[in-house]
Amino acid sequence: MRPRTVAYLIVLLLLLVFVLANWNVIASSHEISFLVGRVTAPLGVLILVIAALVFAIDLVSHAFSRRSWDQERRTLSQEMERLRVRAEQAEESRIEGVRELIERETAVIRGQLDRLLASLSRR
Repeated sequence: MRPRTVAYLIVLLLLLVFVLANWNVIASSHEISFLVGRVTAPLGVLILVIAALVFAIDLVSHAFSRRSWDQERRTLSQEMERLRVRAEQAEESRIEGVRELIERETAVIRGQLDRLLASLSRR
């Protein structure tokens, strides 16, 4: 398991134990002010609902960032593969150029040796 998943499970387990241990207090109704009105409701349940919403928003944002990261990684992988192929082609081209240069220089040297041997054999 990933560390983030383990941390979520630990926090969820601790929250569950806390809620079960204090259910009477959490479920008791209180008058809650929302600045624009007052409601009588269980404050603890409201806090749990808000915590669940924050948790859900975090999971959704993590899922979107993970998807974006995976897409970016895939794009970079394709780009690297394209650049690797291009580099290999450039290297092959350079090797071919060096081979041709060596063949030309070798032919020139052979020609010079042939002329030198021909001039020596005439003496």
